[in-house]
Amino acid sequence: MGDVIQNLGLNSTLFAQLVSFIILVWALARWVWGPLTRLMESRADRVATMLAEAETKLAEANQRQEEAAQALQAARLEARAILERSERTAQVQAQEILNAARQEAEQQLQRAKEAISRERDQALLDLRTEVADLAVKVAEKILQAQVDDRVHRELVEQFVAEVASR
Repeated sequence: MGDVIQNLGLNSTLFAQLVSFIILVWALARWVWGPLTRLMESRADRVATMLAEAETKLAEANQRQEEAAQALQAARLEARAILERSERTAQVQAQEILNAARQEAEQQLQRAKEAISRERDQALLDLRTEVADLAVKVAEKILQAQVDDRVHRELVEQFVAEVASR
């Protein structure tokens, strides 16, 4: 057997190296491998926790973004409704103002027509009075002067001229 070991190239140094290697693996497994695996597992847990938190925060951010988009859409709809109400109100007010202006214009026109009618009636009355006065004066002059045809024509022409000048 000693020959077989020597033929294979196995010697005491190799056994010492083998025993040293086994002791080293056992020591590493006992004092290094356990803490190293625990460290790696805790790091993996922290990474998984951070990924879960990131996903949660991403979901929250997406939800907030969706809520903000809905709020923005609602605000736009409300603004559009407010604008439409304002336009309708403005149209109603414009129509009311226009109607009031028309009514006021009609009232002023009616008052003006009434004033013109009164003034025309007064002018006709004044004219009648004046014509009557002139006729009386002409008659007085005719009677006073006992006028001939030539004076009579002159008085009539004078009367017509006076009436035409007024």
